[in-house]
Amino acid sequence: MAQTAAERKAKQRQEMLEKGFVRKDLWLSKESLETIEKYKIEHDLKSNDEALNQLLKALN
Repeated sequence: MAQTAAERKAKQRQEMLEKGFVRKDLWLSKESLETIEKYKIEHDLKSNDEALNQLLKALN
């Protein structure tokens, strides 16, 4: 049976919580978002969340 958008989103939220992630709202410049999206595409990632976390991890 097909899932609704709300069901998919709830599943994603649960998966992120299980991975230890914390939800925060952020304001980003257009340039920052373009950088994150470019990184996501170049590294074949599923989400901007993954891309941003990898970019930040690389800074350490």
